[in-house]
Amino acid sequence: MNVVRTPPLRSRNGYSLVELIVALSVVGLVLGVGTAAFLGVADRGRTLIGAAERRDLLANFEALVRSTLGNLDMSRPPALEGGATDVRYRSWCVTTERWLERCHVTLASISDSAGPAIVMTQHVESRNGSVRLGPWKTPVPDNVSFIYLADPASGGRWTASWTAPSLPYAVGLVTGPDTLILPVGQR
Repeated sequence: MNVVRTPPLRSRNGYSLVELIVALSVVGLVLGVGTAAFLGVADRGRTLIGAAERRDLLANFEALVRSTLGNLDMSRPPALEGGATDVRYRSWCVTTERWLERCHVTLASISDSAGPAIVMTQHVESRNGSVRLGPWKTPVPDNVSFIYLADPASGGRWTASWTAPSLPYAVGLVTGPDTLILPVGQR
């Protein structure tokens, strides 16, 4: 009787080289797609955070300007003077200790390598001398010019500069097609 012997089957203790290459290719593809998606979400998040910070900066800057223009120091004329590119006035400013002190405020329209902006500086008068606060720089979408409301009747009469001993009714910050109107003094 002839017995045919078959070689015993070997048990597999690992994966073949082809299986490993396929598995590594699939893992690499998943990681590549996942990383691209994650980076896209992170970029959109940074864009949103930047836009929110710019909006908050502009809102805080506007509140500071409204506060100082609303609290003008009328004890010595002229309390306010300015032209198309800057405004200078005396006001009562909140100090770091949270009380009001006399101060000199300057708002100026500038354009530098970062683009157009409005810069505000305050020189606070105290018993120990003058202390400079700022400058605070707020980027704006377009160049800014200042205008002054001389007469609010009949739609308003605006001028490009102000040197009168009296106060304008408002200061306008003109940026492109938009104008931010800031009331002057307590009315």
